[in-house]
Amino acid sequence: MKLKGLSLSLFSVSLLTGCVGIQDVEFSQVGTCNVETTTSIEKINWDDADLIKIEIERNKFYPSLIEMRWKTPYKLSLINKDNKRHWFTARKFFQNTKIEKISIDGEDFVENCVSTVALYEKSTTTLQIIPLDTGIFDFEVAHPLNTTLTILMGTGATNTIYVNR
Repeated sequence: MKLKGLSLSLFSVSLLTGCVGIQDVEFSQVGTCNVETTTSIEKINWDDADLIKIEIERNKFYPSLIEMRWKTPYKLSLINKDNKRHWFTARKFFQNTKIEKISIDGEDFVENCVSTVALYEKSTTTLQIIPLDTGIFDFEVAHPLNTTLTILMGTGATNTIYVNR
């Protein structure tokens, strides 16, 4: 009986991984995002928003330290220079950030509460965001399902987003 449960669990993880790849965003658990992240905000001219570029190459983000101002709109441009897909995982940061739009390889998503977005090979993923809380937040290259394995193997670097007033 235990073997059947294990097989079913592994099958479920395989299905989940496939779904995440299709959707290109992974959602945070219900109730984990700041209430403000799901509410409407005043009209913002996104052409005037500050642009922050982060490049990923050889499993490392450049720069690895990002500074933002609280309640200030940003366009966060994530540029994958590698020939493989990566993930930008920032659970706590996204839980406290208004996400207006995510553009992945030319396709737009309007999702408020995500933990991870896909970074396709040799392409750019752009997020229109407003940090709603101050603090120090980690981000990493690993997909959340692989985070424990990545930490054990030492292949994922932790990076920092610092949001101040």
